[in-house]
Parts: sequence; C-alpha cells; structure tokens
Amino acid sequence: MKKILICSLAALLLLAAMNLTAASKKDMWMNAITERDASVKLQKLLEYKAEYDDEKDENHLYLYLNLTITSFQLKKFAESIEFGEKTLQISNIQDNNKLDLYLILANAYNVTNQDLNKSAEYAEMVISTAQNLKQLSADNADALAKMDNSYVSPALRIQAKIYLQQGKNNPALLVKAAEKSIAAFQIDKNQSTLVFALSAFSTLANGKKFQEAATVMESIHKQREGSAKEFDALAKIYYQMDNKDKAVEYFEKAYSKSASAKAASQLGTLLQSKNPAKAIEFLADEFAFTDNRDSQTFKLLEHLYFNVVYKDKSVEDKETGFKALLEAAKSRIIK
Repeated sequence: MKKILICSLAALLLLAAMNLTAASKKDMWMNAITERDASVKLQKLLEYKAEYDDEKDENHLYLYLNLTITSFQLKKFAESIEFGEKTLQISNIQDNNKLDLYLILANAYNVTNQDLNKSAEYAEMVISTAQNLKQLSADNADALAKMDNSYVSPALRIQAKIYLQQGKNNPALLVKAAEKSIAAFQIDKNQSTLVFALSAFSTLANGKKFQEAATVMESIHKQREGSAKEFDALAKIYYQMDNKDKAVEYFEKAYSKSASAKAASQLGTLLQSKNPAKAIEFLADEFAFTDNRDSQTFKLLEHLYFNVVYKDKSVEDKETGFKALLEAAKSRIIK
C-alpha cells in the first residue's frame, strides 16, 4: 500500500511538473508573438527557439515564419534569408504564408546582392503564387487589388531592377526589364515604377540598339503621355534608323509640348523637301524666337516661301503674305 502511494505521488508530481513546463512554454510563446517592439520580439523568439526548437513542436512553423518576418522588418537580411529558407523546408506551409516568404527572400537576396538570380526566381514564385490565390478570390475586387499591389507589383519591380542590372550588355534582358517595369506600372500607376523602363531605353539607345529602344519607349507611351524630352529622344532614334516620317512625327510632338528655336529650325529643315508649306511655319517660328535675319534658316525660309511654296504669286502678294507669316509666328510664340 505504501509503495502504491509513493508511485501515485511521484506520478502526480511528474504531471504537475509537465503542466508547469507546458504553461511556461505557452507563456513564453505568447510573450514572444504578442511583443510589438520588433527588436525585443526577435530576441524573445530566439530565446524560445533556443529552449523549444523542435520539428514536433506545434509552434515550429510559426516560430520560423515569425523569425523570418521580424528579422526582415529589422533589415537583418542575412538572418531573413537563413530563417526564410529554413521555413520553406517545413511541410504543410499554406500558399498565403509562402507568398510572404517568397517576397521577403526575393527582397533580401536582391538587397544583399547575394544571389540576384535566386532573387528573380523568388519574385517569379511570388507572381505565380499570387495568381493562384487570386483565382480563389475572383469575386472580391478588394482582395484582388491588394494581391496585385502588395505582392505582384513589388515582385515585378524586383525583377525589373535585376534584369536592368544584368542586362547592361544584353539587349534582350533590357527589354525584359522594361516589360516587367511596365507591367508593374499597369498595377500601381506610380510614375517611379517606370524608371527601370526608362533606364532600359537609355541603355539601349546609347548602345545603338535603336529598334529595341524605340519599342520600349512606344510601350511606355501606351501607358501614359510622353514628355517633350522623351518625344525628342524617340524622334532622334527614328532619325538614326532613317525613318524620317516617324522622326518628324515625334519631333512635332516634342515641339507641341516645349517649343524652342532649335526644335523649330530642326523641323523646318527636315520638312523642307517633303512638306515645304509646313516647313515654312516652323522656320517662321524659329525667326520669332531669334529675330535673326542673317541666319541660314531664315535664308532657307525665304527660299521656300518665295521660290517654292508661293512661287506663282505676285511679288506684292508674296511680300504681304511673308510679313503676315512672320507676324502669325510671333503671335504663336509670344503669348
């Protein structure tokens, strides 16, 4: 009887100790995940990890998930990579958790330049996983928008940055960078998102990859209106490609946004053979800017007006019309 009593007491003490340990573990876990200060939270999570890290622990997945997210919040990118990769090895991770992990790893590998290819791969996993999750929320516009803005667009920007960096001597990668940048812009409508596409255009143009550069800039302009500087750059690209019609089209667009003597002279000179009537208007604008009757372009203006466009008019009509042309130009330029 005494032996039975001792065994019973021992069992009760063991059970009490187990309950006390379980309660202590639960308190430690709750204190860690409810902590609002990220630095303190990371320390508490690491303490829990040191004490209870076990694949059989019910908190195992969420421990590493929290370690990954918290270290990333603190910009401890090496730790983010370590914990993130460990988390992905745990079975039964839901897609919504994978989405956060993929984006964190894509960012961390990118920021540290540790492995840009891996960063781009994780960014692609973000995009594909988000597309799968979007199918489950097809009728929820807010959920779809959040998925695009919080995950797809950032992932596309990461890829755009990487392909731009890797594509300095690779036109195909530069075009790909521009495509990713434009795709992200279609989602977030943030002008800064297009910086990668614009940089790709500049690199292509400087490398004399004119067709690729023109395609990139045309794609940008399908998303938003171009600037005078962009139109001018595109016009010069087409001029280099010996596509005078396109060059004139974009020089005119640039001029409509930012008129100048140089641009007017350029257009007048380009149009002198194909459309002299239009050329004299731009050359008259150039005179309105400069008031210089000794320039070569003013002499060209006189030649086109008196000897080409209105060669059949009387001298008096020519003089009257020429004066009216110059006055009309001044009224356009001096507003």
